[in-house]
Amino acid sequence: MSTENDSVHSIFNDDGDSYSISLSKLELAVKETLGVQCHLQKLAEGGNHKIYDIVIPGEADSKYIVRVPSPDFPIDKLESEVATLQYIRAHTPVPVPKVIGWSSDPSNSAGTEYMILEKVPGVSAYHAWNTLNMEAKETLVRDVAKHLLSLFTLRFAQAGSLYPTHETSVRVGPLVTAPFFRALDGKVRFPQSPPLDLSQFRGPFTRPADSVSSSLKAELHVITHRREELLQEFKGNNALIELGEKILRKAIQLAEVYPGDLAIGCSSHSIAEPFSIKLDDFRLANIMIDERSGKVLGLIDFEGTTTAPLWMCAGHPYWVEEDEEDGRGEKDERARLRDVFNETIKAQGRIGEEWLETSEKGRFFRNFAAMLDYQVQVWARPFMERWVDERLAFAAKHPGVGLRERSLEDEVEEQYGISNAPAT
Repeated sequence: MSTENDSVHSIFNDDGDSYSISLSKLELAVKETLGVQCHLQKLAEGGNHKIYDIVIPGEADSKYIVRVPSPDFPIDKLESEVATLQYIRAHTPVPVPKVIGWSSDPSNSAGTEYMILEKVPGVSAYHAWNTLNMEAKETLVRDVAKHLLSLFTLRFAQAGSLYPTHETSVRVGPLVTAPFFRALDGKVRFPQSPPLDLSQFRGPFTRPADSVSSSLKAELHVITHRREELLQEFKGNNALIELGEKILRKAIQLAEVYPGDLAIGCSSHSIAEPFSIKLDDFRLANIMIDERSGKVLGLIDFEGTTTAPLWMCAGHPYWVEEDEEDGRGEKDERARLRDVFNETIKAQGRIGEEWLETSEKGRFFRNFAAMLDYQVQVWARPFMERWVDERLAFAAKHPGVGLRERSLEDEVEEQYGISNAPAT
């Protein structure tokens, strides 16, 4: 997605297809909603949206923003974001932006979908991270742990994306996630072909296994109906595409048993509602903080948020997880922050214990979940088939248990009979 002359028009480009919106018309719609004179000033843009500060004359700081989605997922994407924000705000203490006004009708007076939000104060944790002292980082992590646990208390009977029914109530409807976008970051997968209808794979779902396998089934559908295009990408190697199909079918079998519909982490009171809120990309950039104390002032950008099996929802933020590329100092810091996170969760009582248990039991299943949106180009590799086959065999003997990922040391020991383990 690129930008041209955002002072007059906002332009989304998808592989040569341009979609232009009039900022003057959008400005008029914002004025009508807020009832004040204002103008728009470019603030930021992501892969599938642009954000403008709403500048009101005479006010030193902007209090509102307007968020404009790209046309790559019309109506559903914006409505789901609105419903998610309103529901979280109404049912938890998690600080999220208040929705002031919105329209998912591109034929409105603005000529585009838009959402007007209260602007969250503070700075992004991403930009402040390297200047925060350890005490401030621990404050941030404690706040985040409490907020994620609050989201975990929300339970649903179906997996999918949230849609508005009334201001504080929602329904679970079809998924709004990456495999179903017409374009991602402005790149259309098959620009010379008409878009495929993948609605049959979007749910909502009552079975956890069906929700897990939805994108895998969608990719198989893509292979069937875009074979010629894929053959060009694979340089005529049909055998490789067939390998990808074969592995995808095995991955769908794996979704039925790894862990399948087993109630991983569900206590007896939540079995009827085995789904909770799953954030799509919980980055430091989406956490607004006080740059001195580290206190979390708000969470932003709920694009792609869904309801998903509990074991998919109870994961640590990646920025406190171990990272093999970290130096010793970074490893020690992450370990300390992870301890702070876990201690905070545990201190919240029964629901904290449930989160920790679900997180641990779902740890290796989440590695599988991280692969679900892969396209056939990634699946069509022999090591992927070995990975799936190992887990199919393991699940047959150990239902509800995840298989530990093999380390480089494991691979070396198996290949060469060399172990780095200390002698006993």
